[in-house]
Amino acid sequence: QLVRAEKRTAIDRLAAGIAHELNTPAGVIAAIRKRVRAECARASSTDAASAELESAVADSEDALRRMSAIINAMKRFASEGRGEPEILSLGEVLDTVAIVARHEYASDAVLDVDVAPELRVGAVRDDVQHVVLGLVKNAAWAIHETGHVGTIEVRGHADDGFAVVRVRDDGVGIAPEHLCRVFDPFFTTKPVGAGTGNGLAIAPTGVDQMGGSIGVTSTVGVGTTFEVRLPLAAPFRAPLPVPRWAS
Repeated sequence: QLVRAEKRTAIDRLAAGIAHELNTPAGVIAAIRKRVRAECARASSTDAASAELESAVADSEDALRRMSAIINAMKRFASEGRGEPEILSLGEVLDTVAIVARHEYASDAVLDVDVAPELRVGAVRDDVQHVVLGLVKNAAWAIHETGHVGTIEVRGHADDGFAVVRVRDDGVGIAPEHLCRVFDPFFTTKPVGAGTGNGLAIAPTGVDQMGGSIGVTSTVGVGTTFEVRLPLAAPFRAPLPVPRWAS
């Protein structure tokens, strides 16, 4: 129930951000339509007009691709139910979180992601997404509190049968007396109304269910690093090619 409640809270906040994210490319498309109409009204047979139209079409296609990526990422993130375990690319999961949570960090931090493409785990997509989302949101808040634009660094690599994902920020850091409580339900140092205190509380349960572990180190005034270790999935095996002589 705690996981479901936290997911509903996260989706409510993300929905507001998604509306904002879609407004920008939609505005681009609206402006392009005006440009196209203006060019069509002019001597559209000239080279200059043709180049303008080609540029407008390219810009509109780029905006539409961005809108499509946002919508598809939100659909993946907001899928109903727990779902079934599957072989997941951690790179794809991180791309999804980066898109749907962009409004959470864009004004305060740059998200720098570098994850080995071969990192795959066997897990429920919903569980992995929410663990990563909680860490990114926590990092964004820590940087926001510094008053300057910072960096959220996400790194992923394989280590002795595990996929290791580290989320590091250069935010305010966590005080030593709070560090041992960051995963406690309802514990938060945020102002009243700014958080439920459950964003990080659900992470250990989800990670444990996947056979992994999660840890944190922090220095006040320097930043915080969370490390998640999840068992690597068996190497992906592509289907054998069908012989030409096979019927």
